[in-house]
Amino acid sequence: MAKKRVTMNKVREIIRLHEEMGLSYRKIARALRISHPIVSQDIAEVKAAGLGYADIKTLSDTKLLELLEKRRNETERYSKLSERFPYLAQELKKTGVNRLLLWEEYRKECSNGYSYSQFCYHLQVWLNAADVTMHLNHKAGDKAFVDFAGKKLSLVDLKTGEVRPVETFVAILGASQLTYVEAVESQKKENWIKANENALWYFGGVPAALVPDCLKSGVTKGDKYEPDINPEYSDFAQHYHTV
Repeated sequence: MAKKRVTMNKVREIIRLHEEMGLSYRKIARALRISHPIVSQDIAEVKAAGLGYADIKTLSDTKLLELLEKRRNETERYSKLSERFPYLAQELKKTGVNRLLLWEEYRKECSNGYSYSQFCYHLQVWLNAADVTMHLNHKAGDKAFVDFAGKKLSLVDLKTGEVRPVETFVAILGASQLTYVEAVESQKKENWIKANENALWYFGGVPAALVPDCLKSGVTKGDKYEPDINPEYSDFAQHYHTV
């Protein structure tokens, strides 16, 4: 017990010298004959616990130690979870993977880790911070986004020098961002459907859904909930077992 009281008294003295005397970390370390990292760590832990010298000078050694230990454990627990965030973000893109499965895997490795709700909360905060513009979660093989680019390309006849504008078809897989681009003569539905088919051959498979913009080649009538899909394009989707 005597050692614990001396330790807590030293913590109080570190905070007093820092807050009331305004001493630097190095001067505090020299005055109390302790290392600079210990001074830095104790000040950081007391601040993280939302405490100041006015709070801790009247706390019992037991209570102060309890508060600091709780903060240390929380910091260590979050540090272990935060190391997994990039891995978790990648796993969430895979088909059949959800937060519950990832949490169960995490708890097998960290038995004293966060509850499921806290796990989801900290992960979501990190995901939001990782992309503050717009964060979209895509599953592998789920969607391919298809459209004509706004700006046309040009083909040049090497013999005559004639320059002919062409439409630019673009298809992108949501999860991997693998992109297929093709120049076609026009936005007519036959060119549109052929370019879609070429993209599937390039990707080496068929996604669960093709997501076009509201161009006439693919969508007869645009609607947020029930757009009318061009009949030929709908037949194309049925042929390749997608939507």
